[in-house]
Amino acid sequence: MINNKLNHSYYIKTIIICIYLLIIQNYIIAQNTNSWIHYDQKYYKIAIVQEGIYRLYLSDLVGAGIPTGTFQTKNIQLFHNGLEQALYIKGEEDGIFHESDFIEFYANRSNGLSDTVLYENKRFSMKLLI
Repeated sequence: MINNKLNHSYYIKTIIICIYLLIIQNYIIAQNTNSWIHYDQKYYKIAIVQEGIYRLYLSDLVGAGIPTGTFQTKNIQLFHNGLEQALYIKGEEDGIFHESDFIEFYANRSNGLSDTVLYENKRFSMKLLI
């Protein structure tokens, strides 16, 4: 009789622990990795074809459809994989982006390395099956 009560108590504790772990896993697994994003700001994507130093002039930004008259040079930031990157802005002293000013930065092209953990067999992850 005592052994039966101990088994019952053990099963109840095990069930409670399992339910607790099922509930808590949503909070542990669902970490927000986009905490660097401020949704009240505008962001623009720059396509990087190969690794190297890039220089963007006012004409490049205007050609890409970026409204250059609305931003100040002191507020320009560059991010890659959620981390802020170093950049040099020529002419940022007066806070206005002129025709001769430019933004210069070093960039790595996206290589998909952060996505490799999503694939069990990496040999087949890039094949297109038709």
